[in-house]
Amino acid sequence: MRGGEAQRFEVGAEISAEWWTLFGSSELDELMRAALAGHPTLAAAQAALRQAEENLNAQYAVLYPSVDAGLSAKRQRISGASFGDPAIPGSVFNLYTPR
Repeated sequence: MRGGEAQRFEVGAEISAEWWTLFGSSELDELMRAALAGHPTLAAAQAALRQAEENLNAQYAVLYPSVDAGLSAKRQRISGASFGDPAIPGSVFNLYTPR
C-alpha cells in the first residue's frame, strides 16, 4: 500500500508535543526546529507575527492618500501715508491665509 497505513482517529489518545514528527518528513522536522529556535513560545511567535504584519502595513502606507493643511495669521496696520495722504486715518486688520 502506497503511503503506509490508513489513518484513524483514536478518542482520548495522547498526542506528542512534537506532533510533526509523526509525518516522518525531514523537511518538516527541519522547518519546525528552525521555527522553535527563533520563537520558543507561542507568545513570542504571536509577537513576531504582529511585527511582520505591522511592517507590511507600513510598506503599504505610501499608497494611501494623504492630506496636508495649514493656516497662517498676520495682524497688519496700514496708514494713509502709504497711499500718499497722511490725513487718512490708519487701520489695523487681520489677514488669515489657508494653505
